Amino acid sequence: MPVPEEHLITAQDLFALRFVGDPQVSPDGSQVAFVVTTIDADADDYRSRIWLVATDGAGKARPLTSGGKADTAPRWSPDGRQLVFLSTRGGKPQLYIIDLAGGEARQLTTREDGAGEAVWSPDGRRLAFAATVKAEEGVAENKEDAKAGEPLRIERLRYKSDGRGFIHGKASLESRRHLFVLDLPAAADGQPAEARQLTGGDWDDDQPVWSPDGAWLAFVSYREPDADRTLRADIWTVATDGNAAPRKLTGSDGSASGPAWSPDGATIAYFATAEAERPFATTRLWTVDATGPGRAHVVAPDFDRDANSPPMSDQTLPGGTARPIWTADGAALLFLVGDGGNQSLYRVPVAGGTPTPIIAGERALVAAAVGAGADSPIVFCATDGARPAELFAAAADGSAERRLTDFNGPFLAGKTISPPERLRFRGGDEHEIDGWLIPPV
Repeated sequence: MPVPEEHLITAQDLFALRFVGDPQVSPDGSQVAFVVTTIDADADDYRSRIWLVATDGAGKARPLTSGGKADTAPRWSPDGRQLVFLSTRGGKPQLYIIDLAGGEARQLTTREDGAGEAVWSPDGRRLAFAATVKAEEGVAENKEDAKAGEPLRIERLRYKSDGRGFIHGKASLESRRHLFVLDLPAAADGQPAEARQLTGGDWDDDQPVWSPDGAWLAFVSYREPDADRTLRADIWTVATDGNAAPRKLTGSDGSASGPAWSPDGATIAYFATAEAERPFATTRLWTVDATGPGRAHVVAPDFDRDANSPPMSDQTLPGGTARPIWTADGAALLFLVGDGGNQSLYRVPVAGGTPTPIIAGERALVAAAVGAGADSPIVFCATDGARPAELFAAAADGSAERRLTDFNGPFLAGKTISPPERLRFRGGDEHEIDGWLIPPV
């Protein structure tokens, strides 16, 4: 029997969908802040707002920000009383802070080229973030020259980037990203000080994260002359007081990302490949001594699956920096693992052992987060391929799973969905290959 036309999925239905992402669990584990993105057809743009929902599944999700532009990257203060987030309500993305007890959000930065996602210091008095800094050379003298169509002088192999445009050549576009620290005012109505720049130079520094004692930032950078010709990136640390030069911890063997400090501050976990010249090398979970350059160790070297391998899907939107998650006792790490078309959450002992799935199934987990306590629930976004990602929660061991949101359920209830059918077959080298068939409704 033919399906009624109004029940068919059309391109126009994209405007009715809600895209859920970037979950962040409050320190006490009771709430999760997350981002819901929609498409504004009239403005031909995306709109994002921050929402809150209880992790126990009681009560409905509620919006925290208005969503007139793009409010993203919510991050909880260590005491759970405030959220800092990025917003484009004034143009370029800037950092704002809002008190969970009520009141309007207050703007913290006014950078010409905007700011990146913030990370809180352990004492809740400072924020660290990466931001672009104008190039000192190779830029048109002023914006009028750039607008007038002066020729661009290209002197780099990687001369442009998604979201940044030309790295050199126009005064209105960005050059290099570096780290900044912002001291927060003691009073709620006080004005923040000017952010201090911690790093500089003709390279990019990104993905900062605080050490447990607040004395150091770990970050990702590659500071070699051949930076444009390789896929390398290293883990570095820098003193937050600015009194010591950055120090390199890893050996430029591949592409590192997502540094995360252990609870005792002795070790940094991160994701990396070990083959710098290979574009699609397997990403693994690594650890390195945080006190200085030393040998990095692969956690579970025989585990033949991609760590931190987000699914390629138009049903999800990117969130913040993906990092390994330390358990509260520092004995194990949680991380997302790609396996064919699925992505699951695994746990592995840091001292060695086989990673084991704690949240899995025929679906893709696209983000996961926990609170500060040992018994904090795990919150994650997941999609099964036929529906956009929604928010779920489970106990610390992966049991007692519950759905927290259903933004797309009411709309999709009136549509006829054709779920993808997984096909598995052997490749020429006997590796199992995943494929999908979507039959007509």
